[in-house]
Amino acid sequence: MKAIALLALSLMVCSILSQNPISVQAISSPASRCPAPQVTSGSTTTFSLFWITDTQYLSEYNSGLFKNTTQWIAKYYAACNGRMVVHTGDIVNTPPNVGGQTCTRTDDFGSQWTSDPQWTAASQAMTVLLDANIPYTWDAGNHDGCLGSIGPGSLGDGWIGRNYAAFNPSILQNASLNWVNAKWVGSDNEGMNTAVSFSGGGQNFLLVNIQYNGVNELAGNGWVQRLLSDPSYAGYHVIIATHDFINNLGGTDLPDFPASLTCMIDGCNGQKGYPNVFLTLNGHFHLEDQGYHAETASGRYELMFNRQDDEEGNGAATVTILTFEAGIGRIYVNTFDINNPPPGKDNAPLSSPSYEYQLDESFRLNQSSEIPVTCVPSYVQVGLPVTCSAEGGGSSLTGGVTWSSSDAAEGAAAPGSFSDTSCTLVTGACSVTYTPTERYDPTPMVMITASYAGGSHNLPSYGTASLNVSLATSKVNASCTLTPVIAASTMIVCRARVTGYLPTGNVTWSKEGLGVGAETPLSMLGYSAALRCVLSNGSCSLTMTAPTSETVAIIAAYLGDSNNQGSSGLAKLTNATTKTTTTTTTSTTATTTPPTSSSTTDSGGGLGISDFLLQISIAIMVAAAIVASYILVRRTNHTH
Repeated sequence: MKAIALLALSLMVCSILSQNPISVQAISSPASRCPAPQVTSGSTTTFSLFWITDTQYLSEYNSGLFKNTTQWIAKYYAACNGRMVVHTGDIVNTPPNVGGQTCTRTDDFGSQWTSDPQWTAASQAMTVLLDANIPYTWDAGNHDGCLGSIGPGSLGDGWIGRNYAAFNPSILQNASLNWVNAKWVGSDNEGMNTAVSFSGGGQNFLLVNIQYNGVNELAGNGWVQRLLSDPSYAGYHVIIATHDFINNLGGTDLPDFPASLTCMIDGCNGQKGYPNVFLTLNGHFHLEDQGYHAETASGRYELMFNRQDDEEGNGAATVTILTFEAGIGRIYVNTFDINNPPPGKDNAPLSSPSYEYQLDESFRLNQSSEIPVTCVPSYVQVGLPVTCSAEGGGSSLTGGVTWSSSDAAEGAAAPGSFSDTSCTLVTGACSVTYTPTERYDPTPMVMITASYAGGSHNLPSYGTASLNVSLATSKVNASCTLTPVIAASTMIVCRARVTGYLPTGNVTWSKEGLGVGAETPLSMLGYSAALRCVLSNGSCSLTMTAPTSETVAIIAAYLGDSNNQGSSGLAKLTNATTKTTTTTTTSTTATTTPPTSSSTTDSGGGLGISDFLLQISIAIMVAAAIVASYILVRRTNHTH
C-alpha cells in the first residue's frame, strides 16, 4: 500500500508540474545585504548557517529550481557571513528502503549508478556551491538509496551518491582545501554520513550529519561517538544533523534511532553523554507549512522543517538561515521561500512561528580558555593541607569539576591526596583541600589541575595552579636520665623524639662545647662509640657512660630526610655523679619559607648554651668596636 501511495503521489506531482511549469531565472552576482535582518555588516560576532532539506521532488521534476535555490545561497552567502550549508537528506526521490542501513542494487529500483537523471540533477545543483568554494555537508535520507555490501558475488556497488561529484567525499575533501573558516572532517558509509567543522565569532563548531536510521553509527564504537570523543574537538560546540529525528509535534516515528540519539547525547545506560551538543536539525516529515522547535530539559534545541509538499511540490526550494550571535549566545531563525517570491523580489520571508523565531542562549562558550584555580597558601609544607578553589563563568557555570595533581617538571602524578577528587559547582565555584605527601627535589613544584566536564551551555575546559612544596618543619625533644649503677659505673639513657611529617633517619649525639658551634663528639670524651640511633615511629634512644663533670649538655641532632628539615635538641644534666638530674629540651630548625619571608629558628623552650655564648660574644665585639672608634676620633682631634 505504501508503494502504491508513493506512486500515486509521484504521478500527481508530475501532472501538476506539467500543467504549471516553473520558469527559472538566473541568480545575479553576490548581494551586498543579507536577507536575514539580524546580520550586521562587518560584524565579527554574527555569522550564518544555511539549511535545505528534502529536495527529492526538485531532483525528480524541477532540476532548474533546485539549481536556482543553490544559486540563491551563493548570492547571499558572503553578505550573511556564511560559514556552512547543510542538507538534511532525501536529496533524490528513489523509493525508500525499509531500515535504511544496507541493501543491494535491486533495492535502488533500477537507479543507474553513474548516469541517473535525478542524481545528475542534484549534483549539478550542489556543484554551484562546490565551484564557489562554499562549504557544505549532507546525509543520506530514506529516498537516497542505500549502502550495498561490496565484495565477490555481491549485488551491491556501494552508495550510489558517491558516484556523483557533488556527493563524493574524496572530491569534497580536496575542495575543502580552498574553504575559508571551515574544514572537511570526514565521512562514513561512502558518504551517507559526513562531518565538517567551522568557526565564527571566535568559537569553533563541529557539525555531524547522520544518515537515515543510522543506529549503527551511534553505537559506542560507531563513527559518531568516535568523532565526539576525539580530543581534537573537545572544545567545540556540536550540531547533530540527520534526516529523521523529531516530527512537527516533537514526536518520532522510527522505533530505535531517535531514542538512541537522545541517549547518546544526554547520557544513559552507562554512556557518558555529550553536553556540548547544543542543537539538532532534521527534515523528513512533510505536512504542509509545518516546522517545529523546542528546548529539551538539558538545554539543547531541536529543530525540524520540511516544505517538500508545499506549493505544488516546489516547497523544497526553501532556505532556512540560522544567524548566530556569538556575543549573547543567541540564534535567529529565518526561512525564505525561493520558489514563490513577490514581484521584483528573489525570496519571500516566511513569518509563521514555525519558520521565524529565536533561540535564546542556545550556546555559550566560557570566555576564558581555563577555569581560574587558586590554592591558598601557594607555599605549603609536606603533610599540611591547602585549599584549592575553581571559579569561572560566573554563577551560570554548572556541573562538576575533577581534581588531579602532577609534578610540574615531569608531568607524572604527584604524591598527595584530595579531600575529594571532584566537587560540584555552586554559583560557579567549588573547592577541595589537597595535602602533599612528598617533596620533589630539586624542583618542588606541584601542578594542581581542575577539569570541567562541561554543562548544558558551557564547553569543557580546565584550569591549573602551581603549588610550591617545602620540607616539613621538624622538632627534636631530647632528654637524658640516670640509670642504676652497673659494675661501679653510672650510665645515662638519652632519648630523642622527633616531630614533623613521618620523620625517618638518624639522630646523632654530641657534647656542647665552650664556644659557638664547638660541639664535641662524645667519643672524644670517652663515651660509647655508638654515636647515633635510628628513628622508629619518630623516636630513638642511646645508652652511654655518665659524664663526671658537674654540669653537661648533650645535643641530639636530626639530619632530616626527603620530607623533613633537620633540627636539634638539647638535654642538660646537673650533678650527674650524685644521680641528681634535670633535663631541658630545645630544637633548632631552618624553616623553608617563601622568598619574601625571613628565616626563623624554633628554640622549642629557650636559648641553648651555644646561643647564649654567641650573643655575649657579639655584645663584646660591638662594645670593643665602639671603644676603638672613640679612641681614634680623640687622637684625630688632638692632632689637629
